[in-house]
Amino acid sequence: ARRLKRENRDQRRGQAFLPFDSHEEIDLFAGRYAQFASLRDDTPGQVREKAAAYQRIRAEGSKWWQESTACHLWTAAFFQRMASRESRMETEAATSGHSPFAIGYSPLITTESLRRYLQTQAADGRLVGQAWHLASRLRFFHWPLEFPDVFASGGFDVVLANPPWERIKLQEQEFFATRDPTIARAPNKAARQRLIRELPERNRQLWREFQERLHDAEALSKFLRQSGRFALTARGDINTYSVFAELIRGLLGPQGRGGMVVPTGIATDDTNKDFFTDLVAAGGLASLFDFENGEGVFPAVHRSYKFSLLTMSRTAVPRAEFAFFCTRSEQLKDAERRFALAAEDLALLNPNTRTCPVFRTRADAELTKHIYRRVPVLVNEQTAENPWGIRFMTMFHMANDSGLFQTAPADGLVPLYEGKFIDQFDHRHATCRTAHAIRGNQADRVTEEEYADPHFSITPRYWVPHEKVEAKLSHWPYRWLIGFRDVTRAVDLHTCWFSVLPRVGVSGKAPLIFTTAPERSLTPCLIANLNSFVLDYSARQKIGGVSLSHFIVKQLPVLPPERYTPAAIEFIAPRVLELVYTAWDLEPFAKDMGYDGPPFRWDEERRFRLRAELDAAFFRLYLPEEANGEWRTANREDGGVVDETPEQLAELKRYFPTPRDAAAYILETFPIVKRRDMEKFGRYRTKEAILEIYDAMREAIRGGARYRTRLDPPPADPGVAHPPREETS
Repeated sequence: ARRLKRENRDQRRGQAFLPFDSHEEIDLFAGRYAQFASLRDDTPGQVREKAAAYQRIRAEGSKWWQESTACHLWTAAFFQRMASRESRMETEAATSGHSPFAIGYSPLITTESLRRYLQTQAADGRLVGQAWHLASRLRFFHWPLEFPDVFASGGFDVVLANPPWERIKLQEQEFFATRDPTIARAPNKAARQRLIRELPERNRQLWREFQERLHDAEALSKFLRQSGRFALTARGDINTYSVFAELIRGLLGPQGRGGMVVPTGIATDDTNKDFFTDLVAAGGLASLFDFENGEGVFPAVHRSYKFSLLTMSRTAVPRAEFAFFCTRSEQLKDAERRFALAAEDLALLNPNTRTCPVFRTRADAELTKHIYRRVPVLVNEQTAENPWGIRFMTMFHMANDSGLFQTAPADGLVPLYEGKFIDQFDHRHATCRTAHAIRGNQADRVTEEEYADPHFSITPRYWVPHEKVEAKLSHWPYRWLIGFRDVTRAVDLHTCWFSVLPRVGVSGKAPLIFTTAPERSLTPCLIANLNSFVLDYSARQKIGGVSLSHFIVKQLPVLPPERYTPAAIEFIAPRVLELVYTAWDLEPFAKDMGYDGPPFRWDEERRFRLRAELDAAFFRLYLPEEANGEWRTANREDGGVVDETPEQLAELKRYFPTPRDAAAYILETFPIVKRRDMEKFGRYRTKEAILEIYDAMREAIRGGARYRTRLDPPPADPGVAHPPREETS
């Protein structure tokens, strides 16, 4: 394959274009189609004559057939099998069951063979036959040849589509689900690969079918990535809906519009950022209306699935319209749910990807924009600003690294933590206590008795070699980590779940972040910030799917280190320490934070109060107010990202007269938190406690004093810690 690639590159050198004038060819066919279209079809005889005329245009040897052959040759080059003559003969023999010497050898399509055909209409018949065979089997479709009259006028006026939503990469479990369930149900990728390697011996026909499907998927990926047809969407793990979106955009005429039903990820996912950014920058986005399938608009699709009505325009649209979280089409008439965003708004909210946030209402849009005018994103790739020195790591992939996983502890192995095991400020949220949990990819909640034991540590599903973990963490000098749940949704109890972890193995569903903050005492501030309600609210405006991906975390509004005064650090650090340090396995973290005592007892009521005080403090940091309780305008002099205009502030105040109103509103956007409080206490206790502390902080500031906690003993007091290690039995 490398030799053929080198030969093809040499053939392309010195000649930038193939001898083919697409405009001239399209005009020629458009004229012939116009003659064909002018034929009458009022009688059966006229219909037969019109059909015969159509067939003459497309008959073998015709100009249309010759150009189709050229297009087939060009496309087939991506789908032909690339191997040496001997290897290809052996493969074809294995597939057909014949001797390699009985197999006819078909040469490979190259740039030179296509150029020769375009110049002379003469080519090796085996090449032409191979091209037409692949075109028939894979259904090649050349739009200008099928619609020459449309493309002669610049493209379609309207394109409507509900394209397939499928990954290009062959999904092994899906392929084998009905063909060989044993392979599909293999416990991990390593086990599945072992079973697939055994297929030639026990089911040769299925092996051949799998190899053909695998080749087709890889060839399609190669075509999409290398053909130049899909420069904006052939990225990452390609999905067909993205490719169709780029295709349809390119099919539109000068005044054309295209409407599609696609997953909302077209506007929110990192793999689509180049397409969406280009679409918005060119003014090509007319509207994006997001729906949840909760009321079964698509009965065969899961009720939790999100999709959007995407409308694209060839002529520029100054401000695109948006609506999110709709369940019925009539909700698009609600003026508070339907709003406009400009390109500069997307640049403010998602500077790295320019992808779209997912606002439920205009109020959410205005409040989130205010937050982003005041607070910078965690990592700004456009300006290279990274005040926390953040790095991300996915330590072990559950599929690709499954060969390392062991199902029982042993010398030289350490636990493999997964996202389901952690909660906010809690590295012992769940454990695999039962065989059912281990087999079912589930976890058991940790009990009150287990939380009360500072020596208790979770039991994972898997263990991994300690040396592999240390090799991954060679750059990190500390005996603790910071991880978060990747799997999450905007409608869950919380969306951001960050915690400190022991120095162990960690799966890809619990990504790690590393910080080079100038002082270790700032680390608790970062952890508290990432678990705060106000940041969680901002994250909910970003997640259109079920993953808190790196690109989303980078674009969350996170207070930079310089925003924390010594008084703020003194307030935050002990509260985070008491919340996090509840077991001996995090003793290294406590010592690095300057605490040399035993872990703190798990006390649900104290933890509730500690978190309420932290959340009240972060509401005041994110939504500062003037002395009279009015909004403080965001501006660069005050550390803001941009200067807020009077018009922008007036629009914000239309929904939230004061910052306290905004804090109260944010807390109402966590319905599961509210429902649990109502069921247990008969009132929304979390909201009441946070706002009560918020008001107490305001009064303390007005009086020139510090806020005094109602916790007794105060946060991280030795009186709420376990006995020292030597006193335990």
